[in-house]
Amino acid sequence: MRGRLASSSFGGHARRTFERVFATASSWDTGTLNEQELKHALRQKSIMRHSWLEVQPSERLRDVAESLPERYGLRASDALQLAAALVWCKEKPRHRPFASFDQQLAHAAAKAGFTVIT
Repeated sequence: MRGRLASSSFGGHARRTFERVFATASSWDTGTLNEQELKHALRQKSIMRHSWLEVQPSERLRDVAESLPERYGLRASDALQLAAALVWCKEKPRHRPFASFDQQLAHAAAKAGFTVIT
């Protein structure tokens, strides 16, 4: 499993685009989006993908992830995502962005010290 994170230069315009792309994709799931809008959202996501950093699974990521479910009440997949973010920032999350539409994961990220984008 790969954790995808925005780069540290994830500024205002990129953040709004990111939010719009993923909100649009969510709208497709609920049936409130037409096919042309979905194609546009997927093109935007493809463009943004070039600025993302990927955190590959490692022993450190697994070690960090193992402590998170108990500490923050997270599911295993959410613990891996938060652990990837913590590994990415060398466990210094202050002033680092964390994007999530999942309220439980967003709350855990905020408690860990990230600036949460919802």
